[in-house]
Amino acid sequence: MPAPWAALGLRYRLACFHFLQLLEKTGLPDRLYITICGWLWMLFGKDTEKYGEFRRIGKRFSLPLGLATWLKFRRLRGVSIACMLRLHRWADAAGGRPRLAVENAELVTPPANAGGRGVLVLTYHHHFNSTFCALLGRYAGKVNVFAADPRNSPIYQRFKRFAKIMYGGSESFFRGGRYLYVEQETNMKQARAMATAFNSDALLVSVHDFPAARKPCLAGFFYNPEVCYPTGAIELALARSMPIVFAFLQWQGGDRFKLCFRPCQTNNSVRAVLDSYFATLTKEFQPQPEYWEYWQSLATPEERA
Repeated sequence: MPAPWAALGLRYRLACFHFLQLLEKTGLPDRLYITICGWLWMLFGKDTEKYGEFRRIGKRFSLPLGLATWLKFRRLRGVSIACMLRLHRWADAAGGRPRLAVENAELVTPPANAGGRGVLVLTYHHHFNSTFCALLGRYAGKVNVFAADPRNSPIYQRFKRFAKIMYGGSESFFRGGRYLYVEQETNMKQARAMATAFNSDALLVSVHDFPAARKPCLAGFFYNPEVCYPTGAIELALARSMPIVFAFLQWQGGDRFKLCFRPCQTNNSVRAVLDSYFATLTKEFQPQPEYWEYWQSLATPEERA
């Protein structure tokens, strides 16, 4: 896209964020605010993903990534932004908002983390990552989260205000935990932070469904077997005999959410864990592909054109 059009699109996207924030300040009930934001973003919001790219990926892999799924995808994006902007109210709601159901809770509560080993929680690029981490902290206790540093994004300066709302809002639920920003090149400070996180009894959240920027990584999974996926957190968890589970957040309409945990079926090697991780992704998200945000990572240069 030519630079002037890209800049215009960025300004429009920022304006959409500001509008939803102004709407949040009216104090509408959660259910109404979330529903309105979902529909508004579906109809008028600005995404970095493109429908043509989305549709072409679906055609190549015989997936239902058509117009109906695209509109659901956009609606979920609006719902996720509404949640991000409302986290500050939920932090003051004594655990009563939003309404939360939990599936397979025994996977992250004692004795799952007996012995002070913590639990490695592997999640996915789904729309509700920041809200997922917040509600995980509220439900299960102290949480540390590996994440890319938002300050390294080329659009950070424009969206700095909203990045602070997203990261700061969710971190307030972490029960003393924090975001651990992962740099492309490991330094001593980062190495010490990782060692501390793996030696605590907190839940440790990590995402592994994206192309790795550096080693350690493994290829041979999912729809793009030539792509290398990061393995560092998994290797450290296995070395410490730390339990590993998969988890994500489902929106069930209005202000109702479900925190879903899934067992890691095999954890005798890094490859076995990633095999199980991507099998769970396929099982959970392929029937409802609008829930996975990272379809664009599968696109070829021709599909991005």
